[in-house]
Amino acid sequence: MGTRAVATLSVERDGGQAGRQAARAAAEQLGGPADVALVFGTTGYDQRELTRAAHETLGQQCVIVGCSSEGVISGGESHEGDRAVSVLAARLDGAKAEGHLVGGYDKAPQKAAEELARRIGDARDVTGVLVFPDGLTGDCTEFVSELERRVPGVLIAGGAAGDAMTFERTYQYCGREVATGHVSALVLRGRGRLEVATSHGCTPVGPQQIITAANGGWLEQLDGQNAWEVFKSYLDDGVVDLNAEGIVHLCLGTAAQRGATRVDEPMVVRTPMALNRETGALFFPGGGIAVGQPVRMTRRDPERIRKTGAECAHRLAGDGRKTPAFVLQLDCAGRGKILFGACAADSIVAPLREQLAPYVPWAGFHTYGEIAPIAGAVAYHNYTVALCGFFDA
Repeated sequence: MGTRAVATLSVERDGGQAGRQAARAAAEQLGGPADVALVFGTTGYDQRELTRAAHETLGQQCVIVGCSSEGVISGGESHEGDRAVSVLAARLDGAKAEGHLVGGYDKAPQKAAEELARRIGDARDVTGVLVFPDGLTGDCTEFVSELERRVPGVLIAGGAAGDAMTFERTYQYCGREVATGHVSALVLRGRGRLEVATSHGCTPVGPQQIITAANGGWLEQLDGQNAWEVFKSYLDDGVVDLNAEGIVHLCLGTAAQRGATRVDEPMVVRTPMALNRETGALFFPGGGIAVGQPVRMTRRDPERIRKTGAECAHRLAGDGRKTPAFVLQLDCAGRGKILFGACAADSIVAPLREQLAPYVPWAGFHTYGEIAPIAGAVAYHNYTVALCGFFDA
C-alpha cells in the first residue's frame, strides 16, 4: 500500500479549536488513525491548548512531534500571521516512529545530543532523525556535531523553533508535552528512507576574510577589523543598526567542508541577529563561529532564491524518477514575507512544489535556523531552505 500522508492547516483564532480542526481534518483525510504527526504552530496560540487538542484528536497511538514557528507551510500556502497551525500526519508502511523531548539543550547542547543518542540506542535500523531545537538558546552547531558523532551514518535534519520575530521564547512539542530550552526529535526506523536537499540563493561578494576574534557566537573581528565596520562597508552610508535597509540581503558564507581553507560552493550561510554597538560585535545564534575560520560576505538575490529553490526540489525528485510519500519544507523566517511580502508562497513554495507531483503532501514551517547535511556533514544554516522527502523504497 505504501505510506499515506496528508497535510492540513487551520487559522482558527483559538488554540484548542485550531489544533482540533487541523488534526481532525488529517484523521478524516487519512480515513483512519495516524502513526505519526508533525505539528507546527505560531506563538499567538496558547501552546499547551494547541498541542493538547491535537493529541486528543489524533489519539494515543499517534506519535506527535513539532515546535513553535514564525510561520507555517501547508500545501501551497505560507502563513506568517500570529495564529496558524500546520499538521503533517502519516500512516506508515513498514516504518516506525519515536518521539523524544530532551531537556538541557539551552545550557549543555552536547549533553542533550548525548542523551538523545542514548535514547536512540542501536541506530542500525534508523532511516532518519528530525530535530527541532529551541531557536533562541543553545549552540546548535555543537548539538548536531555531537549527535552526528554518536549516531554515525544516520541522516539528521530539522529546523530551530521560532516565535513571532519577537525573539522572546520558543516552544518544543512531544505528545502533550510543551517545553522551552529543549529539543524535540522524531526518530524514523525500519522501511523507507529520508533524503534532504538544500539551497540558499546567495552569491559571494568581496574578498575572503579570516575570523580573528570571536567568543560564544559573537563575531568580533574579521582580518583584525571590527566586524560591524566590515558589514557596514557593504551597505549605504549612515547605517547604524541591523534594521538598516539592505541588511536583509547581506549575510556571511562559511566553508561547508570542515577544515577547508577557502569558501566556495557549497557553502553554509549565516546571518547576524544582534549587534553590540559599543564593541561592534555581531551575534550569530547557533554557534559555528570560530577564530581562524575563513568567511566571505554574501548577498541574497530574490530571483536566485526562486531559481535555486526549484533546483533543490528537482534534486530531491531525482529527475522525476521518484516521488516522496511526503515533503517537509524547513525554510528560514528571513526568506518569507520579510523578503517577498504577500507573494511569499508564490516565491518560495510554488517553484519547489512544481518540481514534484502536485498531489505530494507538503508541510513545514519558517524556522530560526535550518539543520541539514552538506558536503558530507550536518550543519546549522540560516537564510536557507532544507527540503526533506520521505520515500517508502
